[in-house]
Amino acid sequence: KYDVSLPLWQYRCRRLSEAFHVARISYEGAVPIIEAEDGGSVELASAGVAHCVAFWVEYACRTSDVVTGGEKLDVISTALSSHRQLVRKLRKPIAVTEADVKSGSTFSCKASFGDNSDGTEDHSFTIEFCRQEGGTR
Repeated sequence: KYDVSLPLWQYRCRRLSEAFHVARISYEGAVPIIEAEDGGSVELASAGVAHCVAFWVEYACRTSDVVTGGEKLDVISTALSSHRQLVRKLRKPIAVTEADVKSGSTFSCKASFGDNSDGTEDHSFTIEFCRQEGGTR
């Protein structure tokens, strides 16, 4: 694995796609509930070379002890410049062309969560680039 924790705001990088939802972990109740079966995907928005994927967490927090139906949760995001993000380096850089963007080529990611035999939490990400017809090979 090629994971590193970086404050991305300190580096010259740009997104090739919009942000998208990969997984949801609910810590309400006694046991965390993980919803990561489907993963997520997004069409590429600009050409460039993808060297890595950046992940961040958005915490939805109840700010009151009073539980009411349909209450709004406050969101705290680690995507902000004052936080570090998990960066997964790709095994090989992926060149994304204008033709890839115009043809609707996509990027997808699926997360898996579990426990190791020693009781520590483990996670993995399956990352795929799907080049559509009309894009370069």
